[in-house]
Formats: sequence, structure tokens, C-alpha cells
Amino acid sequence: MTFDSRESMLEAIGCSGDWFSQWLGSMRPWEPELIATERFVWLRIEGIPLQIWGIDFFRSFCLS
Repeated sequence: MTFDSRESMLEAIGCSGDWFSQWLGSMRPWEPELIATERFVWLRIEGIPLQIWGIDFFRSFCLS
């Protein structure tokens, strides 16, 4: 997320902190020394039975 200013960022977090916490594990202002150690992706896949969902399915789906 980007904001026009630090003040608008703090206001958005203050007003919507509960909403953000439903969707995000953590949220904090960016700092130059902050380095991402992992990434998560949300996928919307329709028509695939839940029985075949698993690590092998997602690997083959993402690599194809």
C-alpha cells in the first residue's frame, strides 16, 4: 500500500486497523532495512475439486 503522506497512512491504519488485521498477518511502515523473507499469493481457481488440492497440484498448476 502507498499513501500520500505518513499522516494519511497513520490515519488509515488507525481508522481501519481492525479491518486490516482480518486480512494481514502484520502491517508496519516500510523501512530501508526491512527485507521480505517470504511471500504469499492468493489464487482463485474455480471448477477444481477440493480433493485434488495439494502441494503437487499447485506446483503443476503454477509451473505450467
